[in-house]
Amino acid sequence: MSRNILAVTGSPRVNGYSSFLADEVIKKLRAGGNHVELISLRETEIRPCSACDSCRKDGSDFCVIDDDMKPLYRKVAQSGAILLASPVYWFSIAAQMKLFIDRLYGLNTEESKILQDKKFGIILSYGDDDPVGSGVINAIRSYEDMFRYTKSDLCRIIHKTEQPERTLTSALEKDIEVMAEALSS
Repeated sequence: MSRNILAVTGSPRVNGYSSFLADEVIKKLRAGGNHVELISLRETEIRPCSACDSCRKDGSDFCVIDDDMKPLYRKVAQSGAILLASPVYWFSIAAQMKLFIDRLYGLNTEESKILQDKKFGIILSYGDDDPVGSGVINAIRSYEDMFRYTKSDLCRIIHKTEQPERTLTSALEKDIEVMAEALSS
């Protein structure tokens, strides 16, 4: 069974390691017959949430802020699964990805539970060899807390120290394969 999957990369760098890993998962997903749309947040202008709560009112069209996030709401709503890939900066989720996530706030209201039961896969890259010292543990905890709150299905997390040579070990290839299977099912 094929799915519509939305892949969102949050690296500000053109060839960032988290984007490289996301591309590898996307290849597997497409090889499995899934339709994958890739959104690079680096190419978008997304403003911060203004906390006006308009998105939580009956009949709202997700958000009153008119920016590049507007068309992404429907893509999130229509996707069967979502892949989020981001580097870890300053011990947490990179700002580009955090803006995107913050703006999903309006998709989890009493009337609209678009994120509930939606499958999410997470890819995190970091520059330290130590998951604790790098802050990736903080980022993982943030994702776990977010998706527990929205009752989403956090089906898989891959976190890896950035490798300049862009090669895949057999263990990493297996992680990528397992993530693609989890997002596809």
